[in-house]
Amino acid sequence: MLSGTVHDAGDGCQASDYSGAAGKLALADSVDPFYVGIIPGWPEPPCSIGEQAILATAAGARALVSNLVSPDDAYVLSPGVGARQLSAIGVPVIQIADIDDVAAALRAPGGADTMTITAQTPSWGYLRVFQENGTSEWQQVGAFTNAPNAYGVHPTPPGSWSIHNTEVLGNRAYSAWYSNGIVAIDVSNPTAPTRVGQFVPDTSKRNANSLGTGPAEVWGVAIDPATGIVYASDMRTGLWIVKPTGSAASG
Repeated sequence: MLSGTVHDAGDGCQASDYSGAAGKLALADSVDPFYVGIIPGWPEPPCSIGEQAILATAAGARALVSNLVSPDDAYVLSPGVGARQLSAIGVPVIQIADIDDVAAALRAPGGADTMTITAQTPSWGYLRVFQENGTSEWQQVGAFTNAPNAYGVHPTPPGSWSIHNTEVLGNRAYSAWYSNGIVAIDVSNPTAPTRVGQFVPDTSKRNANSLGTGPAEVWGVAIDPATGIVYASDMRTGLWIVKPTGSAASG
């Protein structure tokens, strides 16, 4: 747990933004570079999160709270290696999402001037099972966290360890799980899903310019219900056509 007074560093790209941040939690806006050229008019980030962390450290801040300005939620910040090793800069880096309005609430007139940050179980996300109760309300009844590196591991190996989409055939669910490839899950008891198979395409240096080098990046699955064949799209190596066998096959 980390508690302290918040110092608003604005865009956090100049040393002067951190004047008075000593001993405080420095809050700085971090523009998501992913959407440059994708969303019309999306601005170029004025600096990187690493540069903000360096400036926060030099000012004596206790931590950098990166407010991700993006249509997306906050993403995983790995300690990294070499020049990307944020943990070596000197302060913890915590990211929140601008779309959650936490930063807006802190900056609002009369808003709180302190923040408490409590570490949770590290996770890239996992599969949740919900049941509709007949009144358009949904209740979570099960969860599956047993995909490698997806839950309870930090730092994780290079790769992306979250789910992109899941399709169900009979009592089997097949999840496109990026660097975990396709994960086959037994959902015959939906309150206790279990992993019964996995297919991970070979790694490749294709698309290294946009994805970096690393393992598979399977981001979509589709099932032919007549044959049980699964079609998977890997952002590195293209289309894979696989047939689940043994316990991974639908019953």
